[in-house]
Amino acid sequence: MQKNYRPRDFKSEGPTVAKVGKDYLIYYDAYGDFKYGASRTRDFKKFEDVSSQVSLPKGHKHGTIFMVDKKMVEKLRKSPIPNPSPKGKGAGQ
Repeated sequence: MQKNYRPRDFKSEGPTVAKVGKDYLIYYDAYGDFKYGASRTRDFKKFEDVSSQVSLPKGHKHGTIFMVDKKMVEKLRKSPIPNPSPKGKGAGQ
């Protein structure tokens, strides 16, 4: 891990964390650079920039990353996408 990499040295927001094996991956909107970034850590003291090793869907906005099994992913892919609520109306109105 890079000792001097400090993710707080730039403008970012909307982080989410996923544990992958022994590592924690932190995804964030690096809005100062107009892109999404990712850092990897095991101890939350040393961080490694792994932005070039990850990809997110085009048009991705702040969200949450969570682990699901392949069966659930296939079920979600086959589900119809609901129409958004009419402008100015919340769910159930």
